[in-house]
Amino acid sequence: PSGGSRFVIKNGNSIPIYAKIYAVSSTTDLSTDDLVATAFIQAGGSASMKIKPGYYHVHYGSGETWYGEEAMFGAGGWYHCCEESYQFEKNYEHTLQIQVSEAVGDGTRFQDIDGADM
Repeated sequence: PSGGSRFVIKNGNSIPIYAKIYAVSSTTDLSTDDLVATAFIQAGGSASMKIKPGYYHVHYGSGETWYGEEAMFGAGGWYHCCEESYQFEKNYEHTLQIQVSEAVGDGTRFQDIDGADM
């Protein structure tokens, strides 16, 4: 990608996921004030997006039934966020593989959150 970073999210789940990507100020900033991208990814699918160089924090939810961007997967969904943020560098591709019980990518760890905190 010319000047930007490409961010690829791969869904290794047997159910869909919904990811939210937030711009933040550092790898320790876990704020959710600046939403820059969202992606709904079918089971076994992937999404690719171009993102400006900088720091980003990822949240995702998964579930059997999709109710839309507001309710997402409802009360029966599972919701998670990264325990730290990513640094995206110019002209670089970052890949995050999300599985039912874990997310894999450069030592990434996720923690459970409430759907309201997505």
